[in-house]
Amino acid sequence: MTLVEVVAATAMMAIIVVPLADAALSSVRASSRSVENAKVITIAQNAADRVNRAGKSCDYSQYAQAAATNEGWPASAVVVVQEHLVPAKLPTQPGAWVSGACAASTPSALLVQRVRITVVGAQHGMTGLIEVVKSDV
Repeated sequence: MTLVEVVAATAMMAIIVVPLADAALSSVRASSRSVENAKVITIAQNAADRVNRAGKSCDYSQYAQAAATNEGWPASAVVVVQEHLVPAKLPTQPGAWVSGACAASTPSALLVQRVRITVVGAQHGMTGLIEVVKSDV
């Protein structure tokens, strides 16, 4: 073989191999994103289920964060925002959501709470949000 033939063969191989390698890497990246997205959704749903099954409380963070740690993720991957409903004075007006799961240090009767659970993946930043509304009625 001559040097020209070797260079030509190498160039032809590069023309074929580089796009194939790029396609393989793109496939691996897409798969990794899909896995993280599925994990985010699973953790969000599990967190919502744990919060929904929990007894009435003024802090549901531990229940939501336990869903992440159960999957091997850090508790910091879950952000919990808790609010309670302050009813309007008239039934024809809407109530207002106020920060904090309770108006006082303990839950009151007929309390309506909204818990927003956000799960953020560490690798690709995939985000999932789910809301749970808890009430006595």
